[in-house]
Amino acid sequence: MIEEFMIICNEAISRKFSTIPFLYRIHPEPLEDDINNLKKVLALFSIDFKFKDFSTKEFAELLKKISSLEDSSKKIFLEKVILRSLSKAVYSAENS
Repeated sequence: MIEEFMIICNEAISRKFSTIPFLYRIHPEPLEDDINNLKKVLALFSIDFKFKDFSTKEFAELLKKISSLEDSSKKIFLEKVILRSLSKAVYSAENS
């Protein structure tokens, strides 16, 4: 739920400030080792998810898929693993 609120907030700010210069919060593409570790953990939990380009949209889709799990401790653990697999966000004047 917190992730959903963060996304909604980011979209609202983006719309509000789209006509003036502003800083963008950007996640560079994750490191290959981080993705491989994530895939291994997902496989341990029998979660099938195919990445195409490791976009933030795909990570949001994966988090949404995880949110449907019934076991809350498993869900919380996997959400943390997923978020830790992302590269650290940076701020830039250019939206890349």
